[in-house]
Amino acid sequence: MEGFEIDVTQDLEVVMELRYSEEYYLNKIEEDPENAVLMEQYLELYPEGKQAMKIAKIYKELMKDVPKGFTLIKAGQFMMGDVMNEKPGESYRDEKPVHQVIFTYDYIIAKFETKQKDYEQLTGKNPSFFKGENRPVEQVKWFDAALYCNLLSKKEGLPPAYDDYGRMID
Repeated sequence: MEGFEIDVTQDLEVVMELRYSEEYYLNKIEEDPENAVLMEQYLELYPEGKQAMKIAKIYKELMKDVPKGFTLIKAGQFMMGDVMNEKPGESYRDEKPVHQVIFTYDYIIAKFETKQKDYEQLTGKNPSFFKGENRPVEQVKWFDAALYCNLLSKKEGLPPAYDDYGRMID
C-alpha cells in the first residue's frame, strides 16, 4: 500500500510499555496466581498499586517457608527461546528453537549469583579465575555445584536437591 509505513521502533516501545504496565502484571498474576516471581516484581514496581495489599498477603503466604535471598518457582511450564528475532543470525544459536520447559515440582532458587565468599564459606574452596569475594563464583564443576547446593540446603534446613552422583532427587 502506497503511503503506509510502520514505525517498528515506536511499535516496539508500545509493546515494552505494555509489558511492564501494572495491568500486564495483574493479568499475568491472575493467569498464574502462585507465581511468586511475578508477585515480587509487581510489588517492587507498584508498592501502592491497585492490588498491592492483596498480592502482598498472598506473596507472604507463598514465601513463608522460603529462606531470605531466595524465591519460589512453582511447578509449571513456559516457552524458552528467542521469539523476537525470526531471521537467521539475529539470535544466538542456543536460543533456537523455541521449546517448552516443564517443571514437575516446586523448587527454591537464589535470587542472585553465588558470591565467591559464600561459596568458599560452605565448601572451603574458591575455583574462580577472576578473584573477588563479592564477585560471582565461576569455574565450578557440576559435582561441586551440586555439593554446594546440598550444603546450602542443609544450612537452610531444606532437603538435599542432588544425590551423590549429581542427579536431581525427585
